[in-house]
Order: sequence, then structure tokens, then C-alpha cells
Amino acid sequence: MGGTVVGDGKRAPDAAEEVPGHRSQRRGRCGGGAGEAARRSAALGRPRTPEDSERKGIPTIARKERELLPVPFPVTGEVEARPIALACSQPLAGHARWSLRLLEKHVALTEDIPDLDHSTIGRVLKRNFVLI
Repeated sequence: MGGTVVGDGKRAPDAAEEVPGHRSQRRGRCGGGAGEAARRSAALGRPRTPEDSERKGIPTIARKERELLPVPFPVTGEVEARPIALACSQPLAGHARWSLRLLEKHVALTEDIPDLDHSTIGRVLKRNFVLI
């Protein structure tokens, strides 16, 4: 119970005291603490988790676990090392620094590694914390 003392010595109420349901009075998203939603669902007899649903005999939808990523990442350890080594080397004459497109062109000129897109090269560098 705070308030601001105004010029005549009386206390002016804070905004949270004036307005019912003011944002400073709310806790969490639904107006209660962390256990408020659980208490509400328990009071209404609703299941809170899939396990609760199974105990009550309510069918649930289960997701199938993926065995692999949807699209395999085209870069392996040996292929990954080459663009990183290029990015860490001195840039070509006439360039102040390596760009992803310039790295893409030089990777395409190298015969022993597959052609990689500039966005793939950027992901490889980002994964390995290489700043260019």
C-alpha cells in the first residue's frame, strides 16, 4: 500500500490500487501464479497433461518421433573444414574481407569439395563461431 504524497499532505493512491485487475496486480498470463492454471483445471476435472488424459481414458494424439532430420545437412567434417580455413585466411587482393558470396565462388573452384551455397557456408561458419 504505497501512494504518492501530494502537496496538501494527503496520499494519492497508486494506479495499481485504483484500477481493479491492473497489470501490476496480475501474476502470470491468466491472472494467477504458476500453479493457477493447474488448480483451475483440477477444480474443473480437466486433464492437464497427456498422462492425465490417458489415466482418465481420454484418447490423445501422439507425434511420431523422427529418425532423421527432414533434409540432411550437406556438409560433413572434412568438407566443413575447407570453407572455415578459407574464411580464416587473408582475403584476395582487392578485397578488405571475405564475403559469403566470395567464399562461395572459391569453394566452387576447389575440385575436392562439393559446391556449397553461400547460405550453407554462412551456417557452417556460424556453427563454428567464425566471424568474417
